[in-house]
Amino acid sequence: MARPLRNFEPGTTLEITSRTIQSRFLLKPSKLVTLIILGVLGRAAAMYGIQLHAFVFLSNHFHLLVTIPDVDSMALFMSYLKNNITKECGKIYDWKGALWDRRYTPIPILDDAALVARLDYILEQGCKEDLVYDPRHWPGATSVNAMIDGTTPKGLWFDRTAEYDAGRAGKEFGTYEFAEEVAVPLTPIPCWADLTHREYRARVLDTVEEVTRATRARHRAAGTKPLGVKKIVAQHPHTTPDASKKSPAPLCHASTRARRKAYIRQYRAFLDEYHESSRAWLAGKLSVEFPLFCFRPPLLYTNRGDPSLVPA
Repeated sequence: MARPLRNFEPGTTLEITSRTIQSRFLLKPSKLVTLIILGVLGRAAAMYGIQLHAFVFLSNHFHLLVTIPDVDSMALFMSYLKNNITKECGKIYDWKGALWDRRYTPIPILDDAALVARLDYILEQGCKEDLVYDPRHWPGATSVNAMIDGTTPKGLWFDRTAEYDAGRAGKEFGTYEFAEEVAVPLTPIPCWADLTHREYRARVLDTVEEVTRATRARHRAAGTKPLGVKKIVAQHPHTTPDASKKSPAPLCHASTRARRKAYIRQYRAFLDEYHESSRAWLAGKLSVEFPLFCFRPPLLYTNRGDPSLVPA
């Protein structure tokens, strides 16, 4: 099935997810991996003007809650994030080749109730998968503790070019010698932007404590317990889970059926317009107008001798 075409207005709030290849534990938490992921995430967000609201990186997938300035910035942000995590985690965990199962999935969030629900969903991560009792206990990169404490997560950006040059020059250096601290600023979700910092932290804490209570009650009733931090960090990064839940991603997140149907009608109208423009574009009519806030299809080739066939 072809991936949905992306058509997001500036200022759209999205949930973005991506999974590792074959769901392998290639994002398995360690002190170094967590610092690297936070460093790459903070650097990417600053470079492309992305507002981060919440995030969590589990061993084989991640969730981001973000507001984007435009679709181009979103694409550049995600390319930078995933490519750099691939290089770093691939090197640490001795994994060559593709780290990700497929392209990331951005899902627009259409209303405040749906946005709060998606924030709650991200705050459940780690407990929902029977890994820990409390979301705050997840040992990897997560925004949950910072959202409750009102602090700013910090990671490390490693200047690999400087490391390479030092190595070529025969110099010895430590693991963190060419590392730069990077902040990962968090902003409240738009519908809670008017809350005071204390009110915002209290709402997040209420959700986390409710998740923790429900998780403990569920395990108590079933006579089970979560995997636990020690076993999580002891897993081999090339391991695949016994079962991996994969369900089709929704086209959008909305709290009512009417709003969801309205979005689908709007999206179908966009597709009709986009495909009509694409046919003309691929036929060589490069002055054709496309719908706003989307990507033009790539041209397979151009006639370099004819300036009229070269895109502006």
